[in-house]
Amino acid sequence: MAQMTSGVNFDTKSDIWAQDKWNGIFTVRWIFIKDIPNSQFRQIRLENNEGKPVTNSRDTQEVPPPPPPAAAAAAPRSLADGA
Repeated sequence: MAQMTSGVNFDTKSDIWAQDKWNGIFTVRWIFIKDIPNSQFRQIRLENNEGKPVTNSRDTQEVPPPPPPAAAAAAPRSLADGA
């Protein structure tokens, strides 16, 4: 789980992508790194993706508020379950 700590700087490119079709970078603060089962996130639905669960989204899918707090709530449950 990470917190975005800056806006997107679209004037800068990163060399981490295999394809050069994305631009912009931003910084994050890592809160913790943990594999959390997708089942913990299926209840979060995205209006901008036909109401499908967030687990059906592709990488880089925009996740508008309020799902991030719901996603943040899933992490402690997963940690407590030992998943």
